[in-house]
Order: sequence, then C-alpha cells, then structure tokens
Amino acid sequence: MNEQLFERLLESYLADRLTEAEKGQFFRMVNDPAYRQLLEAGLNARWQTTKPPSQAALSGSPRRITNVMEQIDAKRARRPIYSYWLAAASVAAVFLVLLLKPSADRTPVAGIETHTITTLNGQKKKIRLPDSSLIILNSGSTLSYRDDYNTARRTVWLSGEAFFSVSHSKEKPFEVHVGDVTTMVLGTEFVVSAYGNTRKVQVAVTSGRVQVGRQSDSDATQSVGSQVSAGELLTYDLATFTSNLSRPEDMEHWAGWKDEILVLHANETLGQAAERLERWYGVHVQFNDNRLKNSRFKGKFENLPLNEVLNILKKSTPFHYHIANDTVTIGSSRQRLSN
Repeated sequence: MNEQLFERLLESYLADRLTEAEKGQFFRMVNDPAYRQLLEAGLNARWQTTKPPSQAALSGSPRRITNVMEQIDAKRARRPIYSYWLAAASVAAVFLVLLLKPSADRTPVAGIETHTITTLNGQKKKIRLPDSSLIILNSGSTLSYRDDYNTARRTVWLSGEAFFSVSHSKEKPFEVHVGDVTTMVLGTEFVVSAYGNTRKVQVAVTSGRVQVGRQSDSDATQSVGSQVSAGELLTYDLATFTSNLSRPEDMEHWAGWKDEILVLHANETLGQAAERLERWYGVHVQFNDNRLKNSRFKGKFENLPLNEVLNILKKSTPFHYHIANDTVTIGSSRQRLSN
C-alpha cells in the first residue's frame, strides 16, 4: 500500500487538480478496501482542522467537500451545512459512495466540457461515442473524452482496460491516450490494457492495424514499436521505455472479457489471476499462504460464478478458499478454511 501516493492523489482530487490518468489511479485505490480507512482518516483530519465557513467563502478542498454535502442534503431534510462538519465519520462513508459510483461527469477543462465514465470492480459498461464508435470499459477503469470529440480528431483518455470498435474515418484519426503513450487508428478493433499497478501499456489488435507512439516533451509522437496488426500484441514498459511485439496464441485472453469470457493463459500465476478476479467479481482476494501466488493455471471460464471458477482452479493445484462478504481468503490444503 502506497500511503504517500494516496495522500497526494486525495489532496489533488479535493483541489480538482487530478489529471485523467491520475483520476483512474485514484478511483481504483479508493475502491480497494485497503485504502478505505486511509480515505476516511484523511477526510476526518481535514474536517477537524477546518472551521465551517460560509458557502460563499469556500474554495478548493472545502468547496469540493461541501459540494458532496449538498448532494447528500438534497436527499434528506434540509440541515445546516456546518452540521456535516460535526459528523465527519458518517459523511466520509457517503462521500466514498458518491466518489465511487459509475458516472459520466462533465468537468470543465480549459473551456471545454469533459465526459468521464468510471467503472468499479465487478462492473463493465458499454459506451457509444458521437461517431458511433463502441467502447466496452472493463472493471476498475476510467475513460474520458471532450465535447470537441469528432471535430478535427477523435481523442479519448484511458486508465484501466477497454475494448474499442472504431468507426472508419480517414480524415479523423482515433487516438487513445494512456499517460504519454498514444494508440492511433483509422478504423479497427483492439484492446488497450493499462492498469496502474502493472506499469505497462498493452495493445492487442483483433482486426485492422494501429500505430502506437510515445508523446515526448516536445509534443512530437515518437514510435515505441512497429505498427500492430491483427493478432499481434504490443507491450510497452512505462518504467524502462521499452516495447515488445509478439503474436500470442490465446488472443481471446485479451478480448474475451467483453463477452463475459475469463481466460487465464498458461503463464499466468494465481497471484496475477487474483488481481483479475478482484476486478471481475468486485471482491478482495487475500492469501494465507503466499507460496500459492506462484502456482500457474490455465483455463477458460464463460460467465461462471466465482465459487465455480475457484473449484475448477483448485483441481490443478490443491488449495482451500473461504468467501465471506466481499473477501476471498485462499490458503494451502493443510490450512483449515471453510469451503
């Protein structure tokens, strides 16, 4: 858990200074149960050190928190704004719900409205853009686009993972921005995966061809790999600025999720699979025996409940699991766990 990073992102969120990439990272962190107490502690500390000013005098963080309070107040009997400052713990819980709910917010950016759509773990969302291009946003992801979309260019910003089916337009290229990495196409179908904890951007093309580039300080797009054609996967390492182009055997692993098909390839460890299960089913997975994280599995699961997936996986490498509320505990066969 990176407490310093979370505190910085929380401060930027309250001051409305988050970049599009940071928004996705922040939303994923507050969706992680490990950060819930840290969020409430951060809000409580700010409320306890801030006097309840008049609404007209509010700006920055107090104004942003008060906006949330006004949304709460509209749904119940009218109460003075300052009363919420005296009930920090209860407001923190409601603030968290408002922060995490899937939305299509319109946030002004340099005079242009921005639409932001966010999915929580366990959720997927279909988005039809003004040019009829289709985006399927995977769990724990954020997509943004501006009102000037489909004018000279078609540009979106992504944090997480999404499938794109892009309408053809030779005059208006379609661009997906992940940090300083840009995927540009004219018309094709592809997946971009860029979850923050992986430090990688991966582009898998199912049909057509795309060009992937990196934005330099001079705003010139530099190539980070050859063009990516149908059946190919480009992996770009954000830490080393290196890329690798491959042709995976299991292309369904990258795009199957949009059809509710969960595919684990032969080189995937249980630790890696656990991260995908968390996003897929909206749960938190913890291990009582960390050695199990290195066990490797392969499988294809089509629209199955979580317990059935786990029952199939444990036939390969024996383990026990216990599901309580939204937490899955996995331990070795020698440990006493329910299920």
